[in-house]
Amino acid sequence: MDELIEKLTNMIDKGEIDIEGFEYLLTPEEKTIWNVLKLRKHAMNVNEIREAIIDEFVSWLREYDKKEMSIFGESVRLISRPKIWVGKVNTDEKIILEALKEIERKGINLNHPTSREKRAIADILKKKGIVSIPSHKTIERILMDFELAGVVVSRLDISGKGKKLYALNPKLAKFIDSI
Repeated sequence: MDELIEKLTNMIDKGEIDIEGFEYLLTPEEKTIWNVLKLRKHAMNVNEIREAIIDEFVSWLREYDKKEMSIFGESVRLISRPKIWVGKVNTDEKIILEALKEIERKGINLNHPTSREKRAIADILKKKGIVSIPSHKTIERILMDFELAGVVVSRLDISGKGKKLYALNPKLAKFIDSI
C-alpha cells in the first residue's frame, strides 16, 4: 500500500490522479473510514469517526422501523443504502426486529442516543450478526497506515485531551472536492 500511496501523492503533485483507482484497492473497513473523512470534511478523532459510522446505522435502524409499504398485499420494508459504510450488512428482517427490540428493552431512544448508548447499539448489531463496526483500535491502525502513506494528516487536539485529530491530506482533499 505504501508504494501505491507514494505514486498517488506524486500524481497529485503532477495533477494526474485516479482517485477511483486508489479507492478500489481499499478494504471495506479502510473505504468506510475514507468515506467518513471525505464526507465530514473536518479533522476528527478516532471516537468521532467510529460514532459517525454508528450514527449511520442508528439512522438506518430508525428508517427501518418507520418505512413500510405494501406490494401486492405484502408488507415490505424499505431500507436505504448507507452512504459511509462499505461492507456486508445482514438485512434479515427477523434479526433486525430482534435488534430493535433489544435496543428498546435497554431503553435506548434511537432519536437521540448518547455516546454510551451508541456503543451499546454497535454491540447489539455485532451480537445479532447484522454488522460489525470497526473497533477503536482497528480505526486507529487504519488511520496510522493512511498517515504513514500520506493520504491523511494528523495533529494533536488543542483541547488538551491528548487525542489525535485526523483529516484528509489537504492536497488530496482539494482534488476530491473538485470531482
